[in-house]
Amino acid sequence: MANNDSIRNRIIKKSYLLILNKGYKGTTIDDILNEAGVSKGSFYYYFASKRDIAKAIIDEIIKEEFLTVWRNVHKGEDPVKNIIKKINMSYDKKGNHYSSTGCPLGNLIVEFSSVDIEFSKKTDSILKMWSSYIRKALDKSLRLGILNANFNPEKVADFLVASMEGCILAAKSSHDKKKLRNCFDSMINYLKSISDN
Repeated sequence: MANNDSIRNRIIKKSYLLILNKGYKGTTIDDILNEAGVSKGSFYYYFASKRDIAKAIIDEIIKEEFLTVWRNVHKGEDPVKNIIKKINMSYDKKGNHYSSTGCPLGNLIVEFSSVDIEFSKKTDSILKMWSSYIRKALDKSLRLGILNANFNPEKVADFLVASMEGCILAAKSSHDKKKLRNCFDSMINYLKSISDN
């Protein structure tokens, strides 16, 4: 069974990298078979279609990554500083990837949102989850007196999520990591302007 799990995981991971670099539409089943080193029979044992792989990528890779990075952003004495650290960490760890291939979640939103309601709901649920973690941090900051009282945590959280995705999309479009840094810095400056940081 462990071998079966490893084959399935390999198919998902290789598919994820292919879709990240070539897009969902640009990735074929043959691409996945060649990259994962599996037969067509093995592929169809685990997945009914390329669409099923995309669903597994969203649930098992992309969603898990957002959970890992953002779920504890509210912890500590200064959650606004935590948000800033997460923004900087995203740039440090993924700036090169973001400016060349974009954000995996954002890419799938662009490809699917107008053509597949089920996928749109899946990607939107991750955006909402991400925003809820930031909102939790901002709510705590408001209670601690770190965030200025005239700002709405829910609106600011949605704005930050949209801004971060927009920054990554702009950097991908221009293949310019410096544009990503400048855009992230503007987000950080905004956070500092509405808090005591």
